[in-house]
Amino acid sequence: MRLSPITQALLAIYGAAVAPETGLLTPLSPTSVSGPYTPRGMAIHPNSEYLYIADGANIVIYQIHSDGTLSLSSTIPPVTDLPQQIVISADGLNVYVSTAVGGNNLAIHQYAVSGGGSILTPLSPASIVTSTFTSSSSAIVMTPDDNYLYVTDFYNFLVFQLQRGVGGVLSLLTPNYVGANKPTAMAITPNGFFAYIPYQSGHTIQMYSIISGLLAPLSPATVNVGSVLYDVKVSPDGNYLYVTSISSNAIFQFSIDYYGQLTPLSPASVSFTGANKLSFSKSGKFLFCTSYTTSSTGNIGTFSISSGLLTHVSDAAASSSGNNLIATTKNGEFVYSTGTITTDTNIYQFSES
Repeated sequence: MRLSPITQALLAIYGAAVAPETGLLTPLSPTSVSGPYTPRGMAIHPNSEYLYIADGANIVIYQIHSDGTLSLSSTIPPVTDLPQQIVISADGLNVYVSTAVGGNNLAIHQYAVSGGGSILTPLSPASIVTSTFTSSSSAIVMTPDDNYLYVTDFYNFLVFQLQRGVGGVLSLLTPNYVGANKPTAMAITPNGFFAYIPYQSGHTIQMYSIISGLLAPLSPATVNVGSVLYDVKVSPDGNYLYVTSISSNAIFQFSIDYYGQLTPLSPASVSFTGANKLSFSKSGKFLFCTSYTTSSTGNIGTFSISSGLLTHVSDAAASSSGNNLIATTKNGEFVYSTGTITTDTNIYQFSES
């Protein structure tokens, strides 16, 4: 497979081609250019043409060109709020950003999307305050049918639950929230029936049913797993779940039964140093995992998937500061990853055709 170089300013960028049979990522050259802020949340428009980054100061929109290069499209400052996490509705019509208002109250900014993804216009109201306490949002996710949205409050052990109405305007459900111990991430099954939330320091995954948008703990409500849990993803077919543990240096793997309960696979985990954030390839045959590390080089690991079991097949050297966020375009051509320490955004390019 021929690689075409990717050259880009403003961001640290990596380009890579993936061998469809191995999932191998081969970085292109040049390897990196520093960016201005530390990215905290990242999402890609369903049309695979725009990438959005919440960098703690602004919402930054980049156009994704056909060759994988990025160009700055626009920067949206949310006044005094601090953008943390970002999600795009599956229909591509709305963007929602969780923010800390002045570093305290947790709010959700809501936008209408136009221009194929290049323009964000605030809705009315422009934001909804969900918490009046000192807060930090660690995840914002939507059900696959776009009808409901959830935002986690890490400091206050809560998950707020909202309904998406006409024009994409959000409203809080009743009750407004459910309890969840130190929620670091959240994943929802493709059928929208179940949700899973890692308890960062509690060695458990919290399991919920979803009925009319409301979360309710399953019985039993938790399953044991490693410590310092960071990310969780459900496989595209809805049959398996994966959760990362930085301190255990592992990705734990589970099957999901008809009732949403998790059962550890055998083996229960695969090793990966600093296992952090996860993203699937378009085909669902591969899982990519970033490595959170303070060493000189971070890696993105590629894992093949067979009957739910992961096999570590390759690593791609990426950011010199380690890697954090990762996202794959819907068309399967590109993967983007950000650094953990420096303001470093990396791009991996691949095709599964």
